[in-house]
Amino acid sequence: MKHNDKQDTRIEKMLHELPQIDDTKSKDDYYRLITADSNQQSSRRPRWLFPGIASVIAVLILAVVVPFSYYSMKEGAVDHPQSAEHQNLKLEKSEGSSSGNDLPLKTNQQSSDQTVHELKSMVVEEISSNMKPLAAVDQSVQHIVPLTVVSEENEREGSNINTEQLGLSENILENITISIDENDEKAQVTFPNNFSVSGNAMSTSIVNSIKWSVEPYNVENISIQTEDGSPVSLGSYGKVSSLSVIEEGSFIFKVFKPSSSDSSFFVPISIKNESTISTALKELKKDEKDPEVDSPLPPEVTIQSAHEEGNELIVELNNPKSVDKQQMLTAIESILMTAQHFGYDRVEFENTSIGKLGPYELSKTVETPKALNPVPAEE
Repeated sequence: MKHNDKQDTRIEKMLHELPQIDDTKSKDDYYRLITADSNQQSSRRPRWLFPGIASVIAVLILAVVVPFSYYSMKEGAVDHPQSAEHQNLKLEKSEGSSSGNDLPLKTNQQSSDQTVHELKSMVVEEISSNMKPLAAVDQSVQHIVPLTVVSEENEREGSNINTEQLGLSENILENITISIDENDEKAQVTFPNNFSVSGNAMSTSIVNSIKWSVEPYNVENISIQTEDGSPVSLGSYGKVSSLSVIEEGSFIFKVFKPSSSDSSFFVPISIKNESTISTALKELKKDEKDPEVDSPLPPEVTIQSAHEEGNELIVELNNPKSVDKQQMLTAIESILMTAQHFGYDRVEFENTSIGKLGPYELSKTVETPKALNPVPAEE
């Protein structure tokens, strides 16, 4: 016999030896007992248990859902469209932290003061009492460089500069006195009694320097004499007692960069007298043979057209998308100065996304400047 069979036999024998138990209770008795015990257990359960559990669950849900919703709202706010004012403010902050000098022209923005480096203006909007127009020549005696000497004090006479430090020739008008009568639109030029000049090139430079020195005042007559009232001997010009003024519409303005200096100046470039303002502005884009003279218009900027409305010139640009800010300012000022020389008082720029650039709000009509190349007077 197997081991399991022996064990089963012993268990069966033990069960037979147990005393007999008789259950006298009916099924109904058992049902009543079970029901009573169930009701007793229900009464012992705390009434606050289920509401308490529900509250704990609600707190846990809020602890998870609320921070997630707040984070989602913050993240979503980054992608929401912003107002134009907020976008402009954000753009200005970005520019302030940028080291670049490019000007995106997709929004109405910013000004010359918005750049990391201060932009340099090469024109004077109005002649004030502390300014003295002057003109010098380059070292090769080929170009006249109109200047505006700016003194810290409110005085015009005695304001001088060292032109050689600017990369130009010596001041050939240093001993010549120029007086302006703005009411009568006259200029009186007085030479020393012992004045003499050698060479036709120098004579021409002196004459043209005088003309450009008085040009910002819009004078009609230029009288010349020595201290004792005699006519002045000016080489091939002979004995001279008066000079003609610069003829309107005969010059455009390009950028002269002396090789011996880091300075830049606008210089007048002669064009044909019959040129219109449209042809004159197109000439601004052309390069000169002289390597020290550059076009004031960068490659990205093109003048599409120009037409007049009274004394106002309407200039349409090509809406360049990106251009160096300093180059753009120089281009705008060369257009303004050329327009002024052709007799226009104001210029309106069309087809450009530029807002404010330097001192100019290009979304509005801009007044043409009165003089060129401000330089500080010697202390």
